[in-house]
Amino acid sequence: MMKKKLYYKKGFSVVEAMVSCAIFGIAFVAFLSLSTYGVDLTQKLMERTKTSLLTNMILEDMIIDQKNISDYKSFTLNDNNLSGVKGTSGKQKSNWVKKINKNASPSSTDIRTIAVSLKDDVTGIKKNIVVIEIESFNKKVRVLSGRVFNNVE
Repeated sequence: MMKKKLYYKKGFSVVEAMVSCAIFGIAFVAFLSLSTYGVDLTQKLMERTKTSLLTNMILEDMIIDQKNISDYKSFTLNDNNLSGVKGTSGKQKSNWVKKINKNASPSSTDIRTIAVSLKDDVTGIKKNIVVIEIESFNKKVRVLSGRVFNNVE
């Protein structure tokens, strides 16, 4: 019997190398797009957190200054003309405008409002309903916060 010598290939062929490069390229592009999405999502969440902290700060300031809560009725945080505001509420308003405009100047499409309305509840007690709406930062962030206060006279 004659023995056949088998020759085994050592290494990769050009076709195998090209296929592995194509698979690696597809995986790299997928990872790159995923990381871009992750960075964008992280920025949105950071802006949402900052905005939530700002709305909570505003609500806490209003808790302290409940006597002047009617002064905050229909206040827009986009206003940079605060020359007519006086007293504690005026200081609060200018403080809020500075803090919210620190991150980004408001554009014409931004919504940054505080609305206060006086309503009677079912028992006849007057309540102040405060709603803070902030939608800004290129429409990436929208936060709506609210609180109900007893009417303090």
